[in-house]
Amino acid sequence: IQKMFMGFMEKMSSKDILYEPMKELEGEFEPWIAEKQAKKELSEEDVKRYQMQTRIVKEVVAKFEEDGYSDSDSKCREWVWEKMLSLLPGPFLFFSFCYGLTFRHCCFPPSP
Repeated sequence: IQKMFMGFMEKMSSKDILYEPMKELEGEFEPWIAEKQAKKELSEEDVKRYQMQTRIVKEVVAKFEEDGYSDSDSKCREWVWEKMLSLLPGPFLFFSFCYGLTFRHCCFPPSP
């Protein structure tokens, strides 16, 4: 089971899976936080956590964009894995960002 879990996590933390959605959302999080903060819809604790998560997303995107980044390099993979794990305590910004949208809108592209 551990091998299967590690294989799954390795695939889920690959550049092929993570880069595009993280890059797309990277620029949208800060304006969203500012808007929600201005409307007093976020606690100070949420703002700090979401800002930290935004910083980590930017770091991961930058790492993926570095010359020489490769999912086959264990050091690169471990770095991304550690960053992704650091996002886990507390609710992740993506889910709050999508609050009010249906699951389909958050997780699947719109139908043509």
